[in-house]
Amino acid sequence: MNPDIIITAGPDGDTHHSEHIVVGATVTELLLAEGWVEKYPLYHFAWKKGIQSVEEGGYVSDQYFNVKVSYTAEDEKKAIEAMNCYLTQYTGEELKQETANKLKDSSNTIYFRRFVVKKGD
Repeated sequence: MNPDIIITAGPDGDTHHSEHIVVGATVTELLLAEGWVEKYPLYHFAWKKGIQSVEEGGYVSDQYFNVKVSYTAEDEKKAIEAMNCYLTQYTGEELKQETANKLKDSSNTIYFRRFVVKKGD
């Protein structure tokens, strides 16, 4: 594979979930170990404070956002439909709550922070 970019959870694990922390750290370490930081640009999710769908404490200060992506209501609908693929992650009631929380955020914008490395000493 030769992806144009890679998106994963940052050091906070996106939602502080231990498996998200491990996956994000593994991807980051692989890019660093192989010298692929420029070859495969890495982006971490960056949730805005106060967004209903974000767990308390699971946000990033706006000063670190360096990518903003807007999406349509149709895109959002497709994403919510895709959440049904993760039934091992959610009970029926949890999925309903997660969907309701996502729909409360009408900004239709998601933010990311690009992983950057300062070279040299």
